[in-house]
Amino acid sequence: MNSIFKRKFVLVFFYDILIYNKSWKDHVQHVDRVLKRLEEKQLYAKTSKCFFGVQEVEYMAHIVSPKGVKVDPSKIKAIKEWKIPTSIKHL
Repeated sequence: MNSIFKRKFVLVFFYDILIYNKSWKDHVQHVDRVLKRLEEKQLYAKTSKCFFGVQEVEYMAHIVSPKGVKVDPSKIKAIKEWKIPTSIKHL
């Protein structure tokens, strides 16, 4: 998959394609280029798994947004709620 997308605005990992841009205008153009490239190679995206024009996306247990990348809070909830050990035995 990476071999067909040698672009600075596309990240491919297994079956996920992440298209990122600084401006909406660039994003629309790049989404169009990616979809055309998929069509050329006779590859298809499952529309039920596609999200277009979102500001924030869950990706590999992280939240990616214009503010940066952070760990998905739902993935670390158990660790954050872990009770602090009060004795050597609890450790």
